[in-house]
Amino acid sequence: MIIALNSLRIVWQKGLFILVCSGLMAYATAFVNNWHIPLLPALHSFVLIGVVLTNITFFIERRERFAFLNEILVEIKSHELSRINRHLITIAREDALSGLANRRAFDDTLIIEWDRARREEQPLSLLFMDVDHFKLYNDTYGHGAGDDCLRQVASAIKKAVLRPADLAARYGGEEFVVLLPATDALGAEEVAERILRTVDSLAIPHKRSLVSYHVTVSIGICTMLPSDKNSIAIFVENADAALYKAKTSGRHCLKHYIEPPMLNNFYFKH
Repeated sequence: MIIALNSLRIVWQKGLFILVCSGLMAYATAFVNNWHIPLLPALHSFVLIGVVLTNITFFIERRERFAFLNEILVEIKSHELSRINRHLITIAREDALSGLANRRAFDDTLIIEWDRARREEQPLSLLFMDVDHFKLYNDTYGHGAGDDCLRQVASAIKKAVLRPADLAARYGGEEFVVLLPATDALGAEEVAERILRTVDSLAIPHKRSLVSYHVTVSIGICTMLPSDKNSIAIFVENADAALYKAKTSGRHCLKHYIEPPMLNNFYFKH
């Protein structure tokens, strides 16, 4: 009886059935062996034992149920905490306005990709881009329209970056960057040209632009083979210098900091 009652989940019908069967087995045993046991005291003792065992089983069952519910609550809390942590990580690494990676995420990824490119002796390319005459756009259409413009440009950049390993990020203000692992200068130029075309296809009106009737971008390209002779800071500075060259060359174009090998190695691309 003890083993049976304590090994089952409480089901009153089963518990009662076990008690009745146990009583019948006890009576049969006494009858077969011709034991002279007073019926009333024996029945009283049996009922008392049944009540005690039933109460013990009830409390064991309740403890197990509480333990089971507690496990479920812990699992739910753990899952919810994990979901919140993932959300916080996403917020911490995503630019709220553009939906691209933010400056912090870009800096962290750049360090990782730089070290990987140095180990594997692979080229690393960086596109530095700026929305042309964005201040004039804001002054003309308002900051709300300016935010919407940045969102559309960011979406176009993300659409033009095809590989999962490539990272598009908002660097700050109207500046964006695209990090291209294992990409040489010609490959980086293809991506830059695709971004130019995609942004142009948006045809966002910009009546005060000095280069076009719509919103455009200028892009600077730097490609390096990471080594002990150069650094991340120089890499970013060179990409920024290429962007400056593009802006001073009329905007709405791309410029290399260093021309691809088949051309002049120290000549900005025209």
